[in-house]
Amino acid sequence: MRKRPPKPADREPSPRTKKRKTATATPSQNQVKSSLRDLARLPMDVDAYFNELQGESDRACALIAGAALSQILRDLLEARLILLSDVESNHLFDMQNSVLSSFADRSEMAYALGLIDKNERKNLDLIRGIRNAFAHTIANISFDTGEIATECGKLTIFNDRKFENPTNKQKFILSSIAQYINLISHSNKLLDIRLRGKDYIKDLSPFLDTSQ
Repeated sequence: MRKRPPKPADREPSPRTKKRKTATATPSQNQVKSSLRDLARLPMDVDAYFNELQGESDRACALIAGAALSQILRDLLEARLILLSDVESNHLFDMQNSVLSSFADRSEMAYALGLIDKNERKNLDLIRGIRNAFAHTIANISFDTGEIATECGKLTIFNDRKFENPTNKQKFILSSIAQYINLISHSNKLLDIRLRGKDYIKDLSPFLDTSQ
């Protein structure tokens, strides 16, 4: 069988070759989805996050903080479960009727598994309630609206000398950030246990005191 003569170096590739190369270089839909999901796992810059929330409208602030906590609750639960494929994970968390699709479902399951204590669940419920008020109220409301201000007064916040008398919005932001950091800590503990291997499977039992 005769061999093809070598292609001259200065000859342009055929359109078919160009098309094939272009198609190969295009990332698949699954790769794109995976990359977008990975963005939610980037480390938090606390000061930058606080300033971002502080600069947003009250409604946007509540919605963004609520979405961030819902996502980190998902990460916490996934760290506690067996390793799931993307399809299995999406079926459990992302479908319209998934059993763990909502903020409320995730916080309740995290508590039931012993991953958060009663105080954390109470604080998450308060944050979620405030988030829902902004999400479902068409009227122009703010963190100083009576009912919302009352709920902000119930939030647990960490002490910060920069905010001796925080506004209701700052109380909400500080509480949300403290809760987010706690959930990351819980998630990292579980991931550390998983990395140790199956000899440590007993350590995956609830590790928080839920009697508080």
